[in-house]
Amino acid sequence: MRIVIILVLIIVIIFQWIKADPVPHGSPIITGPRGAGKTRFAVLRIVRKFRSKYFWWKVRKVPFVGWLMAPKYEPRVYSNIPLRLTRKVWANVLKREHILMTEDLPKGSTVFIDEIGVMVNQYSHGDPNIISDHYIDNFYCAEIFTRFYRHFIGENEGDFVCTDQAVGDVNIQFRRRFDKALQLHHFHRFLFVLPFYKVPVEILDISEGEVQNTKNVNDVKGEKGHYFFGWLPYNRWFFIRMPWHYLNYATHCYALAYQQKRFVPTVPFDNWKDNPDGLYTNYIIELRSTDAEKAAYNARKKLISAGKLPADLLDPDPQLTPEDLPDLSPDQPSEAAEPPRRGWLQKLIASLPRPEGRKERAGKQ
Repeated sequence: MRIVIILVLIIVIIFQWIKADPVPHGSPIITGPRGAGKTRFAVLRIVRKFRSKYFWWKVRKVPFVGWLMAPKYEPRVYSNIPLRLTRKVWANVLKREHILMTEDLPKGSTVFIDEIGVMVNQYSHGDPNIISDHYIDNFYCAEIFTRFYRHFIGENEGDFVCTDQAVGDVNIQFRRRFDKALQLHHFHRFLFVLPFYKVPVEILDISEGEVQNTKNVNDVKGEKGHYFFGWLPYNRWFFIRMPWHYLNYATHCYALAYQQKRFVPTVPFDNWKDNPDGLYTNYIIELRSTDAEKAAYNARKKLISAGKLPADLLDPDPQLTPEDLPDLSPDQPSEAAEPPRRGWLQKLIASLPRPEGRKERAGKQ
């Protein structure tokens, strides 16, 4: 009888595994309502990729096998919440300076941002620290960091994983950098006790910032939806945590913020292993521009509009104040000001022959 039960369970597990959707490659946004398991699913994915790369990095000096399988750069993870990757290795703290690129990330790093909509929401368009206006070539901003992440970190080396409760909460300039959104529903252990997880999912395609549910459009009526299925090891035996068991993250890691009734924009350490509160934190990355940063940005913008460029256009803190600006009042026009440059389209239109009537009107004017 036991053998029959075991065989039936094996057949059911194999069937569930075959029928499950493969997790898409790339860097999707993982979304879902509260308690859907989006952070747990993202952490599982990050931890498994890190452990695999970390193992091959450790044996990189082994002839043939290590040379072929070892990653090009040492794997590292930077996160805005505490993550424990192995028994001895913890994630590094993702800082404001990393996203604004005033402090470099090592090559091959993986970035994890939980609840990214808190930092870059749909109301972030006017902030130069969030969105690049491309008018003064604002390099130090979160959009440029996300747009060129693969260039900065390395091809197929690092990863960019983020979660949020709704795709619409994330700024459209950031949504466009992700090709898919994985909307999860009720992450749970398969059949309550087996070491596997099952989570229903809607795979949403993101095209030009618009979210489309093209995966489930052609589903047959009555057929069960799509889901992910995978290995989920135990972190305790019979509700007892053994000494060799440890958690990768705390599902209520921001409970500390509610206890202390505040969030903090910085932490006094660089690795989450040094966090005195363990897997709990009240740390939120504050990307919004400070008053000094806004003043410097506006001063630099006026200088460029006047044709007087600062010595270093890409200096994130040029120490410019309104008093440093030239007097551009109407009675004292700036000699350095130049007419705006014409693009190729404007030049082409100007070179086209114009109708007679239009020339006459232009002459009268």
